[in-house]
Amino acid sequence: MKKVEVLDTTLRDGAQSEGISFSVRDKLAIVETLDSLGIPLVEAGNPGSNPKDLEFFREARNLRLQHARLAAFGATRRPGVAAADDPQVCSLVAAGTPVLVIFGKSWDLHVTEVLKTTLDENRRMVHDTLAYARKHAARVVYDAEHFYDGFRANPGYALATLEAAVEAGADVLCLCDTNGGRFPEELAEATQAVLKRFGSRVAVGVHTHNDSGLAVANTLAAGATTSVVSDVATFESTFGTAHRYVQHKMPTFKTLDDKALTQMGQALAQVWLTTAGPKSVSNTSPASPSSAKPWFCAVTATRPVPWSITGTLMPR
Repeated sequence: MKKVEVLDTTLRDGAQSEGISFSVRDKLAIVETLDSLGIPLVEAGNPGSNPKDLEFFREARNLRLQHARLAAFGATRRPGVAAADDPQVCSLVAAGTPVLVIFGKSWDLHVTEVLKTTLDENRRMVHDTLAYARKHAARVVYDAEHFYDGFRANPGYALATLEAAVEAGADVLCLCDTNGGRFPEELAEATQAVLKRFGSRVAVGVHTHNDSGLAVANTLAAGATTSVVSDVATFESTFGTAHRYVQHKMPTFKTLDDKALTQMGQALAQVWLTTAGPKSVSNTSPASPSSAKPWFCAVTATRPVPWSITGTLMPR
């Protein structure tokens, strides 16, 4: 049976949705809940983005976790600035977490039009930041932002950015469908190309978004095609159903059982009630995996619960 490793992103992706404003106390409670369920990795926020996350990482050092290891999340260095001199990168290292998750640009369009820099400089940004992170963390995950869009536009360059990460010492390449707009066959093709080139050197995972309702299908496509990876992320309110559906369709991948997912939904519902105030919360179990609501915690609110367990599953 293949094993997958959950990198939970509730406190990062989940915290970015409208209507969510976790307090430091909320975040600490969620970490302890995840730990009690045996989640091995928790992406807990960006210490360089706001004072609240800085305070959280200071307080989190006092937690006595049995299973979970915390990961700080942040971007590659800025163009023309050494990683050691970039305040955002320094804040990542200062968080003191055993795992660092670094995201960088894979799409040439974003390099030239958003970062306003050259393609070569972006590759150096990826390499320099990960090499610096590698000196300060036991494990480094590289999040290839918009990878699948970048691969479709310029596959050679998208793969070159991954090569820079691997050369710098990345332990995991996490391929992101950040817009949630790619189709399963596209995800399968691109993921297979990455595994062919890097699969013997690093672990490869995928981080899918559900903007077009394809997160589950894309996860299954990547896992079935490569027979190596079954990584899911940011299913938003459908993650619980998606998680069970992935296990049903790919039973060799064992992640969380139904009881654990139910416990998680109930615990996070309490935080939701005090944070964003949904109209009602009930524990139901939709009959079909295609239900729009999570099977473990059906919520009626002005928008779907954004943190109903988000995360990345990585092969072990």
